Amino acid sequence: MPASLSEYFSTRWVAVFGSRSTEKTTELLAGRAARAGQSVAEAERQLSASVSIGRIVTADEVAAVVAFLASPRSVAINGDAISVGGGAVGPIHY
Repeated sequence: MPASLSEYFSTRWVAVFGSRSTEKTTELLAGRAARAGQSVAEAERQLSASVSIGRIVTADEVAAVVAFLASPRSVAINGDAISVGGGAVGPIHY
């Protein structure tokens, strides 16, 4: 048995990938604001400041990346985790 799904499926022409995104939901921001004792707008401003593009990624942007990964143009991507978060600020820990 191969060590990973990407290794197993690569001989079957099936790409395996993972994507993750920064979630922007009313509940996420409301919860963050409540825990910090601040407004939702301030929580969103702080979260946006932690992303290199300076804002929270939209659902459409995440969908565009997933559509690309599901297309034949992504043939060279297999077994990789794709982060769709707008770019991390500071050190990246994998």
